[in-house]
Amino acid sequence: MTESIDPSVNWSFETKQIHAGQTSDATTRARALPIYQTTSYTFDSTDHAAALFGLTEPG
Repeated sequence: MTESIDPSVNWSFETKQIHAGQTSDATTRARALPIYQTTSYTFDSTDHAAALFGLTEPG
């Protein structure tokens, strides 16, 4: 059974600052956006990557 009570009515000021403007996802019922801990980079070539990581080229 799903309740239609809005919990934000009783939230503290700090909690409202974090969750303001977010709505629950209909499928997962998650309120906050997920955090994906992944990173990927694109390079023009292996030389370009080496220059960036070697700090000889800004980027």
